[in-house]
Amino acid sequence: MSGFCHNCGSPVLPDRKFCRICGARLDEGYQTPLDASPSENREADTPPRENREADAPPRNAPEDNRTSPPSRQPAEQDVPARQSINGSESKTKTAGKRKKWPLILGAIAVCVIVAIAASSISLRNTANADYYTMGSDRIPSIKLVVGHRAVRSAESNTSGGVSTRRIAYSDTGEPTADLSAYIRHLMEEEEFGLTMEYNPGAIPGSTQLAKASIDDGQVLILDIAYDARAYTLSFTKGEGTYTLH
Repeated sequence: MSGFCHNCGSPVLPDRKFCRICGARLDEGYQTPLDASPSENREADTPPRENREADAPPRNAPEDNRTSPPSRQPAEQDVPARQSINGSESKTKTAGKRKKWPLILGAIAVCVIVAIAASSISLRNTANADYYTMGSDRIPSIKLVVGHRAVRSAESNTSGGVSTRRIAYSDTGEPTADLSAYIRHLMEEEEFGLTMEYNPGAIPGSTQLAKASIDDGQVLILDIAYDARAYTLSFTKGEGTYTLH
């Protein structure tokens, strides 16, 4: 005949030493149906829930004893740091650019100074030259004929077999006096001939002279323009012929 477990009231066989449901030892409190009803045994022998929960080992004890990984701060907290780094990099680049500007401006200033110095030297050399050169031809200069005069600008160019040279004199005092002496010298000493009438009394005015070049088949042409304070000589050398009358 079977009995009941004194702990949980479950039916058990007489030869069982432990309850198959709750695991309680049966030799300490095995009861037959005549001794007590299952419900009474359960109520009498079952310890209060509070005691069972207190005596039972904590289910999550192993998990609670585990070392939890360090929690990572929200990603948003990294943003200010990144922004700070980016801001520092931007400021560094800006500062670097600002440091480069003085160097760039200094280099530009040096180039300008060098260009001005070179131009000044070129103008001075032109003013001090005794002859103007046009390839193989040499034409007496203003300095050689009438004396030193300040040169305002000087430029030359060669294109398509035609060479040009332009020299501008400024603050000459009496331009027509210089030009009259210069034109007379070219006509008497250099075989230039007038191709356009020269009138010293017409101010501003212009005239033109020409001569055959040393190079065969080439001609030299001199255009002169003047006003009350300055004059310009423009030489052109190119293909052509000229016969002095």
